[in-house]
Amino acid sequence: MTFKRIRDPLYGFVQADDQDLSLIDHKLVQRLRWVSQLPLEQLVYPSAQHSRFEHSLGVMHLADIAAEKLAANSGDRFREAAQAHAEFEGMSLEEQKNIFKRSATM
Repeated sequence: MTFKRIRDPLYGFVQADDQDLSLIDHKLVQRLRWVSQLPLEQLVYPSAQHSRFEHSLGVMHLADIAAEKLAANSGDRFREAAQAHAEFEGMSLEEQKNIFKRSATM
């Protein structure tokens, strides 16, 4: 799996894997580059430049962190839940956490 680093004004560099990039490259997500997140604030603060696309990248980054922390802080409960689902059978704990992160952030 390859990762690409995307520069974010708030969080520094945000990592995106192949699955993230396929979503980011979709034309509907790319359209968000031209939609302002702060349209009325720009009247008061002209330097407040922030697009819905940038906002979405930040949300993706924070959702990824939240899913990681949730899986890390609920170890026993996570393992019990993973054992209850047949799709996790035969996977390592790390693979199970990656699938959980994917489903939590999509």
